[in-house]
Amino acid sequence: AIAAALFVPLHSRLTAWAERRFQRQLTELRTRLPLAVADLRESATLGQLAEEVLARVQAGVRAAHLAFVSVEAGAPVLVAARGDGSNAEEVQAWLTQWQAPGNGDAVQIDRADGLFPLRLPLAPGGAAPVGWLLLGPRPDGSFFSSDELEVLREIEEPLARAVAIVRRNEAWKSALSERMAAMESVLARLAPAAGSAG
Repeated sequence: AIAAALFVPLHSRLTAWAERRFQRQLTELRTRLPLAVADLRESATLGQLAEEVLARVQAGVRAAHLAFVSVEAGAPVLVAARGDGSNAEEVQAWLTQWQAPGNGDAVQIDRADGLFPLRLPLAPGGAAPVGWLLLGPRPDGSFFSSDELEVLREIEEPLARAVAIVRRNEAWKSALSERMAAMESVLARLAPAAGSAG
């Protein structure tokens, strides 16, 4: 019991040290990405959020290329793409052939897919996905390690919540803009009438 009481904290410290020393970029992805998206979700557009996420994920797991997809009216819509060997047209063509699964919390792994062998659903609280994070292989063609997959699963929930909040904010701003435009139109019609009455 004494040995266990001494060994468990020591093991935790050694593991944390090893992660910081040998997997620094992965550790930064695990700790800093949730903080970054928590800051961005109140003020950024979906495109800005997607660009920041892709940059951080690419640095953390060294994926050759990535894409951030939003689900709108049940269909995947490309928000941003990043990396070597993939452009918006290629990703869009891939999306037209891809069938997203019905169960939102299932990670898709298809090692035979040369473009996006790893697909992470962004499903807040287990609800239907609001988006997908699509990851290509590493530049050498290798797949992700179990540690990297674990970290990617950890960041899914904060990403999903951030996407849901950004989309809600964008919808609110759009509705507000439409109302303001309608009010301005009414005021513009009333102004000549008020002038002629005077």
